[in-house]
Amino acid sequence: MSEHTPPPWTAVCDDERECWVVTDRQPGGSQSHDGDGANEHIADVFDPANAHLVIAAPVLLAELENIVRANPRDWDEDLRGDFQQWAQSRARAAIAKAKGDPQ
Repeated sequence: MSEHTPPPWTAVCDDERECWVVTDRQPGGSQSHDGDGANEHIADVFDPANAHLVIAAPVLLAELENIVRANPRDWDEDLRGDFQQWAQSRARAAIAKAKGDPQ
């Protein structure tokens, strides 16, 4: 399986409310900071409401991987009870980003 394009991802919408998702990396992986529009195209998103979800995909993936890798038995004994709260907090933040809610 190939690696996905690293974040951050950004949605760009035109006057007709069609959007596409880009990253600040140029094709080939170098960073683009000059604003010349040569950013790497990731996906077309035809509904701006879906753009937040697409942009949040790398964050959602990373947070799910963090939660899955975490083992409460590796935590200090007095903190193990906080594991569920920690996992839910990380998941809630990722979900808010996917919904476009302010964090």
